[in-house]
Amino acid sequence: MDVNTLINLIMIYVAGFMAGWGLILILLWIRPEYMFVLFYVVANHVLVFLFFDVWRLTWADAPVYALNSAIAAGIAIALGLPIVALFKWLKTRKTGTEKQFDKDIERIRAEIAARDQSAT
Repeated sequence: MDVNTLINLIMIYVAGFMAGWGLILILLWIRPEYMFVLFYVVANHVLVFLFFDVWRLTWADAPVYALNSAIAAGIAIALGLPIVALFKWLKTRKTGTEKQFDKDIERIRAEIAARDQSAT
């Protein structure tokens, strides 16, 4: 295998990795859920195993491969969980105008309740 082939192979793997994380970031932006991260990591490792590694893996290499896969999955989950937490926080926080609207609604409800009490 010459250097250009090796560089092309590395670039294909990097492009696939970046496309995968780009896809999961878009999905997490739409609906930030921890199960999406877990599903992505498991599905990604299964697909990589089935398409690339099952053909060259031997029983002697299986324990090392399993350990490497577990470490890679742990790293991917460790990177994904803070991203989910950040996106969940971004979806639940209120802007200044929303906080002002909530205060106005609360004030109006208090005025209506006071008016109803004085009318009875």
